[in-house]
Amino acid sequence: MTMTKKSTSSKNEAKYERLWRGMQRVSHEALATATPPTPMIVGSPSTPLGNDVDPNQKTWFVADGVCGFAWVVLDSGRTGFAQWIIKKGYGSKHYQWGGGYKGVSIWPNSNRGFAETRQSLQLKEQVCRKIADYLRSEGISAYSESRID
Repeated sequence: MTMTKKSTSSKNEAKYERLWRGMQRVSHEALATATPPTPMIVGSPSTPLGNDVDPNQKTWFVADGVCGFAWVVLDSGRTGFAQWIIKKGYGSKHYQWGGGYKGVSIWPNSNRGFAETRQSLQLKEQVCRKIADYLRSEGISAYSESRID
């Protein structure tokens, strides 16, 4: 008995939905066990190029630490799962530094069912690393990237 294209397609759809839900679940588990971010104090230096904070100027305490972004990259944009991610609007084409389409970027955020990491770079990095680990355990080549905002 051969499978029709439609039944193969619906089987893949179910697999991709399962992977997506798994990514969401892993993000919440990662956040629950994440190392808390290192808080920081933001203020004006006492000298123009100083690395201290002038106590006579206004300062701000940032509990979430350094602000930034982190995302998960599917190493190949040609896989069925990567194409499904793009089709659903869950990710976008990932371009390497210097140009060239390489894979698919997924930005895990709370409005898509992922853990709420606020603006903390440290939390986002921890969550994205765990998501990439999960995807690799499922046979999908993935890694995480980040940048300070």
